[in-house]
Formats: sequence, C-alpha cells, structure tokens
Amino acid sequence: MAPIEIPQRDRMPHHFQNFRETHLILETNEEDKDKVLFPEGWQKAKRVAILAKTHNTVQLNNILEKLASNTSLRSLYIHWTDEQFPVILTSFGQLQHLGLVNHALRAVPGDIDNLRHLRTLRMATTSLLGLPSNIGKLKKLKELYLMVHQMECLPKSFTKLTSLEYFGLLIKDMDIRKDWERDYHFPARWKHSSEELVEQLSLFPDLKRLFLGYSSSQHPQGHQSDPLPENFADLHALEELELETLFGLTGLKQVAQMPNLKKIWGNFFVAKDFLSWLQKTFPQGQLVKTEPELFYSGGYYEINASL
Repeated sequence: MAPIEIPQRDRMPHHFQNFRETHLILETNEEDKDKVLFPEGWQKAKRVAILAKTHNTVQLNNILEKLASNTSLRSLYIHWTDEQFPVILTSFGQLQHLGLVNHALRAVPGDIDNLRHLRTLRMATTSLLGLPSNIGKLKKLKELYLMVHQMECLPKSFTKLTSLEYFGLLIKDMDIRKDWERDYHFPARWKHSSEELVEQLSLFPDLKRLFLGYSSSQHPQGHQSDPLPENFADLHALEELELETLFGLTGLKQVAQMPNLKKIWGNFFVAKDFLSWLQKTFPQGQLVKTEPELFYSGGYYEINASL
C-alpha cells in the first residue's frame, strides 16, 4: 500500500507539512461499534498518522500498544479529541518527529523527555495550559511549533533547547457559538510580551526559521504598526521569517538590520504595500511563488536573488 496524504486540518500542509505522506490508521464508527482500520504495511512503516474519532483515550492507547511493535517508526501524527494524553506514547523512544492535534488536551506529561531522539514537535493544542519543565531535556529537538489559546507563557526550561532551528507560535483567540443568536469570544491568555519572547529566542544560536502569529476575529486582520519588537534584530542567525499576516504592513525596519535574513514568507497578494517596501528596500530580491496546496501563505520574498 502506497503512502497516502492525511486530510488538511489546522493548516496542516503548512505547519505540519513534514507529516503529509504517511500510512494512515483510521478509526471509524460503524453501527455504533468502533473499528480501527490498519493499512497494509503499517507494522514496518516509518511514518504513521492516526485519525481517532473517539473521545476515549483508552481506545487510542490500544492502537498505540499495537503500534509499539513497529521498531521502524520514526514519524507519528495523531489527531484525537480527549483531554487525556496517551501515557504509552512517551515510551516510543525511537520517535524523531511527533505531531499532535487535540484542542481538548490540557497537559503533556513530565516524562516527555523519554522521547530523547525527538527532532520535531508540532502541537495544535489550544486547551493546553503549559509545557512541562522537562521539555528542556529534549536536546535533539530542532523544530517546535505551538498553536495555543490557554497557555500563558513558555517555561524557563524552554531556553535549554539549544539545538532549535525552527520555532513557530500561533496565539489564537477562540469564538464559540452556543446558540443561533450569540457568539462567545474568549481572548487568548498569553502574557509574554513580544520583547520577552525574542529575548528567549535570542539564546538559540542556530535559530534559522521563525513563524509568529496572532489570530483574532475581534480585530481587523491587519497590522496598524510594525509588529516586531525593537530587539528583534538580536536574532542574528535568522534566515527565514513568516508572520501570520502581512496585511497592513508598510515595512519592517528591523528586517533591514538583519544581514543573514534570506526569505520572508507571506501572502503577498493581500500585502501589496509591504511587497512594494521590500522591492524598494531590497531591489536585488524577487518574489517566489510556491504551490498553494503546500504553503497556504503563497510564497516568499527572496531578499537577495542574485546570490
């Protein structure tokens, strides 16, 4: 059975793009009986995705217990909805890439550091209250992406992830419609200022790629001013920058002070003023469009295309 593509959820083709081609384990519900479909070859598959419809983590644990016999497994993506973290998952010590989508999950266990070979951790977990302090023991971690709503800040141990090359943070407000007449708006609880975040990120000597975003339906989807703090240029190793939206921007003065910056990702179709600023500031650059099904943002501006 050839690898298949998992459904496009939570902008998965972009922020979860390294989980795209994978063997799929799908939980269905037929005649009120849960049925798990294991594809041919899953016992030796290096990349596996689990799409679980149940709210029962016991069922997910049963799937993972079977999957634990696969010693070839290196990449695992799980989409489920229960508040509980599957305990057995931290025993998958051979994992290198882990993607979690669960907007009910409240906590990640402290023994997450058992995944000592983990290089990629991407989590869309808006109910997550925080990261455990042991996250700093994942010394091989190179990529960390977080979509958060309840989380207020990153733990101090975050700065111990000294191998980090990519960091992504999307802070989301939440809107819930409980009846036909009224929507309920819940602002994100994030407390760290952008200056404090950049101060933490500046401790990573190899940080080359950065995604930052704030998503709210209560405010216009555009910038009224420069969204980057004054100390942003302290990210000396940064080569690629992406913001959730470029709409409303007329420039980013810190970008002009960063000699190693090579690419700025974004939807330039709705950011014509910012594109004009880039073209004027970096006349040797060019706009490069990518395949829309792979990158929702549409493309990037290569600052010095002549190199």
